[in-house]
Amino acid sequence: MDFQGLLQQEASTRGLTMVPLSSVVAMPSSRKVACCGGFVEKVVAESERDCTVLLRDATGGVHCAIHGAVSDRYPDVLATGAVLLLQDVTALIVPSLLPPIIVVCLEHLVALLLPEGPPLSNAEYTLDSTAPGEESPTLGHFTSTNDVVQTPGRLSGAAEGASPQVAPPNISGLPTKVEEAADVVSVDHASDDDSLQLADDL
Repeated sequence: MDFQGLLQQEASTRGLTMVPLSSVVAMPSSRKVACCGGFVEKVVAESERDCTVLLRDATGGVHCAIHGAVSDRYPDVLATGAVLLLQDVTALIVPSLLPPIIVVCLEHLVALLLPEGPPLSNAEYTLDSTAPGEESPTLGHFTSTNDVVQTPGRLSGAAEGASPQVAPPNISGLPTKVEEAADVVSVDHASDDDSLQLADDL
């Protein structure tokens, strides 16, 4: 399953250039990353306010703090094997306090894909409502680009309140050379108070 290629194609359709997670981890200081993504290898920590997962791509892995507003609206972001495409996220690099971590709020999630698998029931999710001016992620089963649903909403083919049972994508044989980071922008400290507060809560 070439999830890396699919992520890159999804990013390209939005005019974004993927930054490999290995480059995020190697950053010397905190800054914003224009676009990155990977699959959820495991949930590291959970709380009422946020969750931390290990996000991995073909180049490496990084911890990802997901705000509770994201998992409340899209519970599948915490499913093992879920593939996330993120934009304009803050990478917090504070070596003396914590490992490198990406902070994800609702506006940062632009695509959420799940590996192919049998539906848990015939029930379908109802499309989520979106606040005016707010974009919802594109959701769909992770099989091919043709299967990505281009309508904002939640995944169909799963029972309400149930967590999909999915396996992590197979990344063996994937190319390890990923396009080098080209869209890293400086941190806007004034706009990142929520990100820093989320990191303090970890």
